[in-house]
Amino acid sequence: MAINIAYIQDIASGTVTGGTGVALRARGCSTARTGVGVYTITIMPNNLAGPDLAAAESMSKVNSVGATPLTADLVHTSNTVKTVTLRNSAGAAADGDFSFRLGRLD
Repeated sequence: MAINIAYIQDIASGTVTGGTGVALRARGCSTARTGVGVYTITIMPNNLAGPDLAAAESMSKVNSVGATPLTADLVHTSNTVKTVTLRNSAGAAADGDFSFRLGRLD
């Protein structure tokens, strides 16, 4: 019987303050707030895992942190830039704290 095991290579991760987009902690990337509820994560070019993370190879997770429940969408803007949009229960973009993890499925 063949065994099919998936491995996830960590690329970047962090915790972000929603109002400013400043990463409280970040590894392998930088973050920025580009508008209300919209944040970019840019993978560093000297990242040991490589600066590129194609959508087809990606395993990504975003968690909203805080008392107000927000939904998070992650879009692969490019192989080096990922865009996170947070939305409130009415569907409007809203600032909030969040954590993220980007990985490559091997």
